[in-house]
Amino acid sequence: MSTLYRRKRSPYWYGKFCHRGELVRFSTEKTKKADAEEVLRQKMDEAHGRHRLDDLLAQIQSAINALPTSERDANRQRVARELLRSQARKVALSEAWGVWLHNPKKGNPGPVTLENYERIWERFHGWMGKQHPSIQFIHEIDEEMAEAYAEYIWATGVSPRTYNAHISLLKSQFKVLAIQAGLPSNVWAGLPRMEGQTESRRPLTYEELVKVVTSATGPMQTMLLLGMYTGMRLGDVCLLKWENVHFDRG
Repeated sequence: MSTLYRRKRSPYWYGKFCHRGELVRFSTEKTKKADAEEVLRQKMDEAHGRHRLDDLLAQIQSAINALPTSERDANRQRVARELLRSQARKVALSEAWGVWLHNPKKGNPGPVTLENYERIWERFHGWMGKQHPSIQFIHEIDEEMAEAYAEYIWATGVSPRTYNAHISLLKSQFKVLAIQAGLPSNVWAGLPRMEGQTESRRPLTYEELVKVVTSATGPMQTMLLLGMYTGMRLGDVCLLKWENVHFDRG
């Protein structure tokens, strides 16, 4: 039951209603009854709406807790994804690369680096399309999916350095897209880096060097001889042109 009433020496209308066994009283701060009635309706809607939401959340939590333990986390994530699906800020998975590319927060990587980044992104995008075709937006990707992709990459036999490059880029991209995509958290943040095994190196002995050069044939032997007598790296040797050779000076 709800009602409006006046108090002595006050120009305002007051409202009251009973909700869940409690009497709610308040001043509408309105002098006209029609305006006060509108405030009363709003107050009642707010009270009932807030409690309805609390009740629904409690019912959902109770339903999840009634499930087998192994199913609870997956269903919590499912509820979270469904709630996030209707959020205002979102970036489609198919458009994420372009959105990231035009965001100044990504820095200014060079052309070669960008090509490598794009290959990493396309690999992840392709995996998502096969494993989770129903996912349309970045914010729908959860920690379980990120971990599954990390396991997939590692299982392909890549080096720790390549694995770390994949995860680091995706973590960075999600950080850059956090505001535009409305991301509640960075799903890649909890994945650890893989520690690479360092390999010790030593210079070849004279005998080993002679064996390597004499065993090689054709262009490979020529490149090895050039490197041995000039000290140039293999990459520099491969880029040599005839104009770099001074025949007149021997």
